[in-house]
Amino acid sequence: MWYHLEVIREQIHAVLENGRSGRQEDQEELAKIAREIEARRNGVYVMNDEERAAVREGLEQARRGEFVSDEEMDTFWAKIDEALSRSAEDVRQGKFATHDQVKAIFGRYRLKRG
Repeated sequence: MWYHLEVIREQIHAVLENGRSGRQEDQEELAKIAREIEARRNGVYVMNDEERAAVREGLEQARRGEFVSDEEMDTFWAKIDEALSRSAEDVRQGKFATHDQVKAIFGRYRLKRG
């Protein structure tokens, strides 16, 4: 048991060291994962500034009555279902979507106001 815990500690240390010198996107993702773990422990999720701003913008859009149509949402969810189905098949075949590919799928269906 002690050996197992020591190996895990070393792995965590290595991930954190790599994260410090890695790309900004990777650092942000690592921070988000750490916040999610902390939220599970405490039952409270603390949003970062970007998430807080996105929630505020969404609430403002709702107050102004700005919603996407049911058809747009149906299209969005169909694309998500398609992506998840492809991803499940890719996992079975040993292939995986890249982070950029997943971001592109979600980015295409993000409500854009300008």
